[in-house]
Amino acid sequence: DELTAAMLGNLLQNANIPAICLPLEAENGTLDTLRPERNDIICVSALPPFALLSARSITRKLREKHPDISIIVGLWRTADEDADYQERLRKALNVEVVTSLAGAVDAITEFCNARSPIYRR
Repeated sequence: DELTAAMLGNLLQNANIPAICLPLEAENGTLDTLRPERNDIICVSALPPFALLSARSITRKLREKHPDISIIVGLWRTADEDADYQERLRKALNVEVVTSLAGAVDAITEFCNARSPIYRR
């Protein structure tokens, strides 16, 4: 999960989108001090099958604490696997779910372009 998140952070930096990666230990306290700004996007990285419940729990906590922040959940697997779970996660927590790094970069770029004229190309 952390390696994939770091790879995503690198891809975003290359696309001129600032990114900060927090380690897995962040769940134990850093998430409570997280203060995202209005146009920030939080991406939760999860490598199934073991990380699904943890990602859902973290995402639920983030959504409760930050109802207006855009959240993307990266379930790093093929798009066909667990499509039903992905749709339930989208609806239950009002998040975008992506299954590839390219999909994550596209979704984050789209959010940035829609919300902030700084990133519009």
